[in-house]
Amino acid sequence: MVLRVFGIFRPQRMALPTDSPQLPAYGGLAEEFHPTIITYCLWKGGEYMQHEASGNGEKWRVQYEGQNGESGELAKIKRILAKRVTPGGARRRNPLRTVGSVPDAASYMGG
Repeated sequence: MVLRVFGIFRPQRMALPTDSPQLPAYGGLAEEFHPTIITYCLWKGGEYMQHEASGNGEKWRVQYEGQNGESGELAKIKRILAKRVTPGGARRRNPLRTVGSVPDAASYMGG
C-alpha cells in the first residue's frame, strides 16, 4: 500500500536579499502569488501601526481575504490550487473512436 501525502512545511526565515519564497526551503510559493504576500504584510503592518489612511489595514484585509471571504487574493489562490490538485473524473468511453475499425460494407450485406 502506498500513501501519498502533500503538505506545506513551515518555511525557513529569509535572511539574504537573494532568498525568494519561490525556493522550496522558503515555502515554494509560485511567483504569481508573491503579490499576495505583500498584501498580507500591508494588512498586518497597517493594523500594527494603526494606519488611518487604510482604515488600520482594513483596506488591505479586504483585498487579501475578500469582503465575504470568497473574493480576495487568498480565495483566488485556493481556487487555482484546487484546480491543480483535484483529480480528474473517470474517462468516459468514446464510441466514436472505434468508427474507423468497421469492416467493409459487403460483410453487412451478406455478400
